[in-house]
Amino acid sequence: LNEVMVGAEIPLKTVEVEVYVDDWCIARDRVDAILVSTTTGATGYSLSAGGCLIDSRVEAILIVPVCPLSTNFKPYIVPSDSQVRVRALSGDMVVVLVDGQFVKRFKPPLEVVVKKGRRVVRFIRFGMNFYERVKRRLFQSSI
Repeated sequence: LNEVMVGAEIPLKTVEVEVYVDDWCIARDRVDAILVSTTTGATGYSLSAGGCLIDSRVEAILIVPVCPLSTNFKPYIVPSDSQVRVRALSGDMVVVLVDGQFVKRFKPPLEVVVKKGRRVVRFIRFGMNFYERVKRRLFQSSI
């Protein structure tokens, strides 16, 4: 529902990845991790990792590299009906997490495919709209 992370199991290690949107390779780089996030998940880990805010009314998928070796690998916003493939090509053990929960560890090479599910989830929002929630959460928080 929020995000999928494919990344190095050991902190400060990197994994070489290729990222595809549908059949187009959009990046090949060494990263700590790749986050593939829904609009709902865009205000979580992906925002902290350098992703952007996406209005909750927009149906999109956000792809965020976590600490890429190349400064040219920037976040992507793609249509929600896209298929995103993350291929871990080399590196030590790789972990896959879904919504912050450990799923499995693998030895590269491996491929993780993320796409929109068939089921629709509807949320009821009371009170604040997206921008009020963002302002309250991000700009009025105290340390």
